[in-house]
Amino acid sequence: MWKLKYKTDFSAAHSLKETSSLKTSKCKNLHGHNYFVEITIKTSELVDGMVIDFKELKEIIDELDHKFLNEFIENPTVENISKYIYDKVYEKMKKRTLFFNLEVEIKETENGSVIYSEDNL
Repeated sequence: MWKLKYKTDFSAAHSLKETSSLKTSKCKNLHGHNYFVEITIKTSELVDGMVIDFKELKEIIDELDHKFLNEFIENPTVENISKYIYDKVYEKMKKRTLFFNLEVEIKETENGSVIYSEDNL
């Protein structure tokens, strides 16, 4: 079993929808974050000796860097951003193998992060 970890970061702007769950009204205003991302992939199958090329993961994150996230992620909470990245990595991985476990962690602040995962094993 192999476990790949890819850590990176990106900077982006967003604004959140005003909902009953949003407890701080300033988040509905345009603002930005330096997001820290950790992608973990576990698999028992390698393709060409790799879980996945790190460059493929970097390309996904580069699509988000210095962008306005609302343009392609509806209500870009850290939860929705983690799911967006998960879906992009999942699409790349399912072309390589059907047997893998994927987890995406996004750290939005020093004190808070979200992890999104599904079991695909």
